[in-house]
Amino acid sequence: MTDGHVQAARIRAVQPWLTSSGIGLILLGALLQFLTPAPILRSRDELLHQQFEAIYSPAISAVAGLARVHFIPSDSKKLTSVDEIPQVVGFVEDSLNHGGQVTSKRLILSQVDPQSFWHRPWPLFRLISTGNRDLKLVGAIVNVADPDHLDPYRWLGVFRKHNGRWQYVSLAGNTFYAPPPAAQLRDIAIDLSPLLPQER
Repeated sequence: MTDGHVQAARIRAVQPWLTSSGIGLILLGALLQFLTPAPILRSRDELLHQQFEAIYSPAISAVAGLARVHFIPSDSKKLTSVDEIPQVVGFVEDSLNHGGQVTSKRLILSQVDPQSFWHRPWPLFRLISTGNRDLKLVGAIVNVADPDHLDPYRWLGVFRKHNGRWQYVSLAGNTFYAPPPAAQLRDIAIDLSPLLPQER
């Protein structure tokens, strides 16, 4: 018997084992496929919700977290009247377009950093402002009632530089006085992002 016959005999002897092992591995793979939990695919709605949270949540949290302002009845005569806001907007736009700085000829203006703007109580009888080179926020507590009655709201003006000119919009919301042009928070959340408070 030659060496070739011997090797062929050995191969024939182990061939059933190799075949059985191959079939066993195939069956094991199929079994694991059924037993292993399938990966959870997030739905399109879930992904959109996550994107919404990432984009809008910081702005929503900042507005919701504005510090409460306490009033007494006599404040009604001292608060800024809503009739003054259009003139304030005009003065601020003019000052930005001519000098790049927020000024107001009618009311005292307090310039603060973004953290203070969002976390500290706004002054009652003056404007408050924060900003960077291309975005300015100007706020005030205004009385929407007549001088003998107190009905305070916030006014938040957003001034954004676009193509070399400053454009204005007021923030609209339940507790905000929003003369036109006005925008809902979701419409300007991205614009506000450079001046939103840093998470702690």
